[in-house]
Amino acid sequence: MKTDDIFYQIFQKSPGLAFELMGETPPCEYQFRAQEVKSFGFRTDGLMFPRSTNPNHPIILLEAQMQPDPQLYYRILNELTTYLRQYQPPNPWRVIVLYPERSVERVIPQMDQILAFCRLQRFYLNELPEQVSLGQEILKLIVTPQTEAETKAKALLQRSQQELSEPSQRDNFVELLIELITRIFPEQSKEEVRRMLELVPVKQTRFYREVKQEGREEGLEEEARSLVIRLLSRRFGEIPSTTQTQIEQLNLEQTESLAEALLDFTSLDDLINWLEQSNQN
Repeated sequence: MKTDDIFYQIFQKSPGLAFELMGETPPCEYQFRAQEVKSFGFRTDGLMFPRSTNPNHPIILLEAQMQPDPQLYYRILNELTTYLRQYQPPNPWRVIVLYPERSVERVIPQMDQILAFCRLQRFYLNELPEQVSLGQEILKLIVTPQTEAETKAKALLQRSQQELSEPSQRDNFVELLIELITRIFPEQSKEEVRRMLELVPVKQTRFYREVKQEGREEGLEEEARSLVIRLLSRRFGEIPSTTQTQIEQLNLEQTESLAEALLDFTSLDDLINWLEQSNQN
């Protein structure tokens, strides 16, 4: 799959991820963009700029290299020095190169000199630690085999609901996840990927439509409640029996509303509060 632009989407939404990889804390907010080097007629693939005016905060050049390229380090050296010559920034600079695995890298004779001058760090996605942040997990997912991608994506989706408190953060994460899984499964549309990840409300599932057409309302209610309980269990673990009983007492309309609301739940407390409010209405 084509991956360069998905890397840049990830770092545009989460520029602090670059510092996570380096084991550092971002000194300030950063923005990620391509930078035109006018007199030479090219753009750098991606530069991260500090939003502060502090000249001690570094500029970071990011390269995602998924295919072998013997010229990569020469190209990076050329891009960096050309950019420095034209813009003459007061900031120090850093370079990050992302590889799927070590076998893709092509080492050159002047490697040590280029690494030192460019202040370059290399990261191999298949070697990132087991327990890492959500952002790094998204990077790892890029090199996950198709046979494992669905399971890992669902686990990340559940984790994001627990760790991301802001709705906008969760929405951005889900958007990236859907985009990435669509690339891993190119035969699937985004709508099909949303169904795969169980991001579609109950009333939009094929089962719902088929049973609704047949008029089997009783069977629909039972299946809808069962689906909601499964979704909740995947997100929060075992659901208390008293809470399950409350869910089983919901009518079809209430169950549909719960299926849509649970995407914004961050804990079981949200579910309990929702059920209490539903009983009061």
